[in-house]
Amino acid sequence: MLSKYLPKQAGQAVPVLLSLLAVFVIALAGIAACSESSSEQTVMPPVASETVVVTPSSPVPNDDPNIRGFVTRITTSAESTEILVEYFCPEGASPEYPYDKVLVKLDGNTAVDSDNGTIVNIGSLTVGSTVEVWFSEPSAESYPVLAYGQAVRLITSGDPMNGMTGLPRLAVIGSSKSLAGPLDVDWPSRGYDFSRTMSEMLDSTRGAHITAEPGKALTLNFSSNPKAFTAYRAESQNYYSPKYEIEVGENNEIIVPENASGELFIYVNASWERGTMVYGFAVSIVEPN
Repeated sequence: MLSKYLPKQAGQAVPVLLSLLAVFVIALAGIAACSESSSEQTVMPPVASETVVVTPSSPVPNDDPNIRGFVTRITTSAESTEILVEYFCPEGASPEYPYDKVLVKLDGNTAVDSDNGTIVNIGSLTVGSTVEVWFSEPSAESYPVLAYGQAVRLITSGDPMNGMTGLPRLAVIGSSKSLAGPLDVDWPSRGYDFSRTMSEMLDSTRGAHITAEPGKALTLNFSSNPKAFTAYRAESQNYYSPKYEIEVGENNEIIVPENASGELFIYVNASWERGTMVYGFAVSIVEPN
């Protein structure tokens, strides 16, 4: 009885084996395709090389940059660094560039040098640095516009740019870095005597925003150490909103209140022998992960 069924079972097994073999071949082809795709992804060029005109070892272009301005915010990831570059047009003058703010993505393929002729790395750029930037065709679908940086020149000497020439700058350092904007300036030696509200400053200075978690520290880093300074917080941009003094710890750290939510608006009053300044910046409170 057993021998009667063996030939039939063997005949049935042939198409089954062929089907399994076909599935195996297709699976191998899929794995190869995935491997090939993965391989292509690992060797894809850096973001800045879409329209690359320079390399890290070649000179930065001698033609006019696409923008010259202050670095007001820096965000770093494993793949790239993003810098927000803002151009401050002098009052009454015609803008030199079509964009006043550009979010520039940099990576290992972005050439970086300084105005003294030396090649530097991206890490040399700090909040408050004056830079000239050459970039690929920007995307105007967002504001600030987004562009891939081809070359950056760090300005280390001379008149850095029109606008806040010669005034001390205040960088705010947390999980990212941002440049606080001037609200009230009395600096006789430079001829500065002006004031504006927090809302006016935040509307014009995109970089003066930072995110932070409740209870986290923010470090206030002055480009020139003041004789004295105090910090205050408010829960509204309104000029007349209540302001509460913030304790300043070691290394010029201020702590975001544990019960903070929404947005906080920080005022920093600082004085030097040559003048006084009030800075401002906004803190968007984010919940911890």
